[in-house]
Amino acid sequence: MTRPYGKPLIAVLEALATSQPATGAQIRERLPLALQAKTSHACYWAVKYELMNEDCTGRPRKYSLAPGWQARVDARQAEAARPAPQPYTVKPAPPPAEQLSAATVATALANRHPLEEAWAGFR
Repeated sequence: MTRPYGKPLIAVLEALATSQPATGAQIRERLPLALQAKTSHACYWAVKYELMNEDCTGRPRKYSLAPGWQARVDARQAEAARPAPQPYTVKPAPPPAEQLSAATVATALANRHPLEEAWAGFR
């Protein structure tokens, strides 16, 4: 079972969809304040997941969206939304064994081996 893409990564992809190619600073300007600190990390993972292309020929690096990125994101998010398999359930412990009756104990003592008393000393 795969995990869904995180909110920062999705936000970076959506921000880049408005105009591309863009640098990391340009992408950061389009993000909400809470996600701006995670821009470079999200760009790194988007490139690693092949959702974005990175142009390293000059500085600063420029990013553009890979073809079919939206379909791949939607497929992964749908796969991650599947219900988890049912966990293994532990069977309840069996009830405690009943106490042996006096008749059962007497029968067992009567049917024991004759040398059992002699062997008891060696244990």
